[in-house]
Amino acid sequence: MPSLIDLRRRIRAVKNTQQITKAMKQVAGTLRLDLAQYREMAAFAQFGSDLDAKTQSQINRGKRIMEVFKQQQYNPIAVEIQVAVLWAVQNGYMDEVAVERVKEYQTKFADFLTTRKAELMATIAKEKALSDALTADVKSAAEEFKQTCTPDKPQAQPAATEPAKTQLQKAAK
Repeated sequence: MPSLIDLRRRIRAVKNTQQITKAMKQVAGTLRLDLAQYREMAAFAQFGSDLDAKTQSQINRGKRIMEVFKQQQYNPIAVEIQVAVLWAVQNGYMDEVAVERVKEYQTKFADFLTTRKAELMATIAKEKALSDALTADVKSAAEEFKQTCTPDKPQAQPAATEPAKTQLQKAAK
């Protein structure tokens, strides 16, 4: 017979699966198609080197979607943040971000959403669906963030002091 703690865990797991909102389903519906196309195109690209621009962009977007799916262990992300991030990657707001910098962009975007767009995130969490008005708000948030954050530009490194330079040169010898 299961213990009371096991029953509570099972109930919590069921409640968590019920929290997958309609908004997530709206975003995930087309995401499945995008990933299927990515896998098909990536397999096709292995055999041919000449890819048209549309095929290359599908492959690149698929790579970015796969990067967004990677999540650190024990670091849960709120459903409303996931919805906004997935919407942004699906609608091309991360297309100009280098694949290796997608996680950085995603983290900064999530921070932006939780600090500057907390009301929008609360509305998505409350309504649990993306209406046309909410979609427009997510779009404007993504555009605003894209204007302020450009992760592909290398951040300026502070100039090394003279003693540090000589220490590095000595270490290299």
